This record gives sequence, C-alpha cells and structure tokens, in this order.
Amino acid sequence: MSFDTVQEYTEGIDGFPFDENGKPAVIVIPHPNTKQQETNILAVLFSNRAAGFTALARYDLAYKDAEMCILLEAKWSKGYVRKGKALLGLHRYKEAATAYSKAVECESSTRAQEKERHDREIECLCQQNETNNKAYLNLMDKVKMLETQLDDYKLVFGSAGKKQA
Repeated sequence: MSFDTVQEYTEGIDGFPFDENGKPAVIVIPHPNTKQQETNILAVLFSNRAAGFTALARYDLAYKDAEMCILLEAKWSKGYVRKGKALLGLHRYKEAATAYSKAVECESSTRAQEKERHDREIECLCQQNETNNKAYLNLMDKVKMLETQLDDYKLVFGSAGKKQA
C-alpha cells in the first residue's frame, strides 16, 4: 500500500464530523460486503488506513487508527487484528497477543450469533413448510370433494343436459 492510498483514506476520514474531544461521529450505512446489516463506514476507513500505515511501517499511526476503529466498532474483529499488527510492529508482544485474543473472541461471538440466526431461519422455514403442506392437503381434500360433487351432478343431470342441447 502506498502513501497516496493512505492519504486517500485520510481525506475520507477528514470528511466526517468529530466532536470537541476529537471523537468521530457514529455514522452507519448498509454495507454489502459484510454479513452485518449496517457498518460504520468511518470504522472501515480507520481500519483500512491502519493497514496502510502498517504496510508503511508507521506502527504508531496504525495503532491510533486501530484504536479509533475499535472505538467505533467494538464488536468487529478486524479492528483488533489491525491493533495486534501495529503492536507487533511496536514490539509490544503481550499487548498484541491480547488484541489478537480479543479478535478471536469477537469472531467467535459473531459466528455464534450467525449460527443462532441461521437456526431461527431454518425453524421458521420448517414452520412455513408445515403450514404450506397443511394448506395443500386441505386444498386437495376440497378438490376431491368437488370432483365427487361433479360426478354426482353428471349422474343426476348428465343425460338430461344432453337431450336439451
């Protein structure tokens, strides 16, 4: 990653509002490349710029951006991964291990939530399938009843209808 790329992320970040304490505003948007329904775009920009600073061996700046990413999206594992890489570059190995551990924890939590959501969706689909099967069988019973009534009608009125025609 080049300095120009980092500069582009900086320009993107500078376009967002910050409060008097220097904390960024939380702005969420739909993000098609994640399983989350909404992603804080500013967290993505800080994460990407942290990766850029890491590639340029500017670990101090990468660390600061990773911290901002975590501040914005505390449950997103990528912020902790970026922090871990920056801390490795700063030779702060224990803290890096802690950051990576937190990333694994976040990812495990995310996977558990996804599994729970998936299980609920499967349960809902099974219920819909059962409801649809009952409706189909009910409809088939009505078709059989109508066919029987039609056969009875033909037996009673079938020959009389032909004479009048």
